[in-house]
Amino acid sequence: MQGERWPHMLLPPDSTLTSGQGTFSATLIKAGSQTITGTDTVTASITGTLTTSVRAAPASRLVLASAATPTAGTSFSFNVTAQDGFANTDTAYAGTVHFTSSDSSSGVVLPPDSTLTNGQGAFSATLTTAGSQSITGTDTVTGSITGKLTVNVGPAGAASLILDAPGSAKAGQAFTVTVTLKDQYGNVATGYRGTVHFATSDPSPMAVVPADYTYTVADAGTRQFSVTLWTIPSETVSATDTVNASLTQFKWVNVNLI
Repeated sequence: MQGERWPHMLLPPDSTLTSGQGTFSATLIKAGSQTITGTDTVTASITGTLTTSVRAAPASRLVLASAATPTAGTSFSFNVTAQDGFANTDTAYAGTVHFTSSDSSSGVVLPPDSTLTNGQGAFSATLTTAGSQSITGTDTVTGSITGKLTVNVGPAGAASLILDAPGSAKAGQAFTVTVTLKDQYGNVATGYRGTVHFATSDPSPMAVVPADYTYTVADAGTRQFSVTLWTIPSETVSATDTVNASLTQFKWVNVNLI
């Protein structure tokens, strides 16, 4: 006998009939219209087909899926499907799904507890922490009916410039400053490609600040630079985006002779 070929499917072995009749059992696992065909092993023209409609078993899991590569703070869509153990959609699923996320920041927006329609539902969410994050859907009554979606959240555009400089430095000795661009959620703005201008209040002609620098892919939103100050007791160092003046910060540095 022939029918669908899936793991755990069970069909009767080759069998003889008694007085031209026989009763058999079969197990099919793919929902929808399926057929079982019986064929004489010697005379292939002696054959017959049974067509039956297979229903999905009760849901045992939730499948969350999305093609999105979301940006922090931007809503994206995902789908939820209630499936049985054979990957059939349980169109009769009547449970309620509760959503949680690995991203616990205050700007996260998740769907409210929701029911599915014919075992499926479309939802949207907003995550704000860059990197690999997950959204989990769980049946509110049967906790084992659950599923997880993992997405890679990209940072939003640069909203602030952070200048990290030491509190003190020796006159005439180079020290390192770090300039990092961050989005409004505190993620490093790895896509920043702006140009940063440096300045200092140090009037000494021997003071050295970096030339204007344009960030590249390799910088991934952060880069170190070298600065040399000469005038005591303290001077400022500043970094500013050459197009967006709101991306700026300055730091006081105590300048010591020893």
